[in-house]
Amino acid sequence: MKGIAKLVNEYLKKKLDLTIYNDVFADDKAGATDIICRYDPSEAAERRFIDGTRRVEEQLSFYCRSPNATKARDTLDDIIKTLDNHHILRIDDDRLVCQCEAVTLPQFVDMSDSGKTTYTCTVKIIYRE
Repeated sequence: MKGIAKLVNEYLKKKLDLTIYNDVFADDKAGATDIICRYDPSEAAERRFIDGTRRVEEQLSFYCRSPNATKARDTLDDIIKTLDNHHILRIDDDRLVCQCEAVTLPQFVDMSDSGKTTYTCTVKIIYRE
């Protein structure tokens, strides 16, 4: 389903007051801490049902880049704590319920020439469509 990342990011904005960008970091401001969300490659469907629905598992990776390595790691840790073993509910015509599971804890990626440290973590989103 298109828009799962948007749904998850809106949920995180409400819970943690974070702005999360999709796919690429925003402008590189010297003191800014930026967070992005990317879809990981995943199967189109885990299981198809006779009624035409399917169980879908998608993985989202969150990346946090900051001049303060501890802040980058802690921000992703907050995201994991907020999403792991939680359900995100969207009530409209489709009554979508997403189950979230942490796949990885925050892990170091690199340090840029400008001194910003990047960490990443991955969350699995499970839903039926």
